[in-house]
Amino acid sequence: MAITGVSRGLNRGGTVKSQRLTLEPIIKAGYQKLDLKGDGKRAAASGAITNLWEMDKPRQEWSIGGGLSIKF
Repeated sequence: MAITGVSRGLNRGGTVKSQRLTLEPIIKAGYQKLDLKGDGKRAAASGAITNLWEMDKPRQEWSIGGGLSIKF
C-alpha cells in the first residue's frame, strides 16, 4: 500500500495575566490531503499472482479547534 499526501497547520495562542488568574487561549486550524493506494496482489507458493483487492481512497480534511487554559 502506498500513502502520499500533504499536511498543513497553524497554531496561535497568547497569555493574559491578572493578579489572581492567567488565561491562555489557543486556536488551531489545519488541512490534510491523503491518498491511499494498493493493488492487493499476493504471490502464491506456485508463483501464481492473485489479485485480492484494489484500493484507491483519496481523502481531504479541514479541522478547526480551540481551547482555554485557566491558571489560578
